[in-house]
Amino acid sequence: GNSVGWHSTGQNEESLVILHGAGEAIVDGQPARKISAQQLVYIPPATRHDVTNTGNEMIGDFTHMDVLIQNGGESGGYQHLTYTSGICGTAGTWCIYGNIVPDTIHPGQLDPGEKMWIWATFTGESPVWFQVTTGNGINAQTTYP
Repeated sequence: GNSVGWHSTGQNEESLVILHGAGEAIVDGQPARKISAQQLVYIPPATRHDVTNTGNEMIGDFTHMDVLIQNGGESGGYQHLTYTSGICGTAGTWCIYGNIVPDTIHPGQLDPGEKMWIWATFTGESPVWFQVTTGNGINAQTTYP
């Protein structure tokens, strides 16, 4: 499978939500970790990492995928983020950030070997809990340290 390549998200944290298929995640300073459906990998700020798709499944139903978060701090409320195909950065939504690459086998769907970044925009303090659920009920969740 293809790799996204070693990179860091700078001062931003990142959550990799595995909805279908299988892969391998390498986080700087840790051994390689096999990942599969219904798992989540948390990447702290300023941490180099790489992910490789080793599976053979595609993801294509973005409109029925939901992102749920619980805010930290005193507010502690939950937010339901819905998919938008419009401009990223609107509060209460998530979107595909950029393009699916190379997007040649099934255009508009995430096939093995292709890459996609998700941008989730919420209000309030940083989340302490995060979940993604697909239209067919597969979900992955994590809590933040």
